Amino acid sequence: FVPTFTKGINYVGLYFNLSCLTEDELFYADILSDILGRVDTSERGYEALAKDINMNLGGLSSDITAISKDGKRDEFTPLMIVRAKALHSKLPDLCRLINEVVKKADYSDDSRLTELVQESKAIWDNEA
Repeated sequence: FVPTFTKGINYVGLYFNLSCLTEDELFYADILSDILGRVDTSERGYEALAKDINMNLGGLSSDITAISKDGKRDEFTPLMIVRAKALHSKLPDLCRLINEVVKKADYSDDSRLTELVQESKAIWDNEA
């Protein structure tokens, strides 16, 4: 918690330590960060989820990053960060949606996963 004046907007970041993953597994974690919030959940389909996110949040994103361990320049801890922002009055919705996206995601739709991975690959190819 950082007590900063934000004009009624709540900024939330959940940090997940990924140091238990191998280097190869971190690649898949990066893919997961790209598709988080874009698949069905046990509650509903991804289109209804996207509409709820757009109606109640100012944004929801996830990313993979690394921080140095104890100030050492050559040792890092990999992290997945899930970020969201919403007006203070929408904080319960923010918490509900993050919980749904992180804990209730359904990755069983192979065609949807293929579509999202191909989309991510096209973006990566354009950035290279």
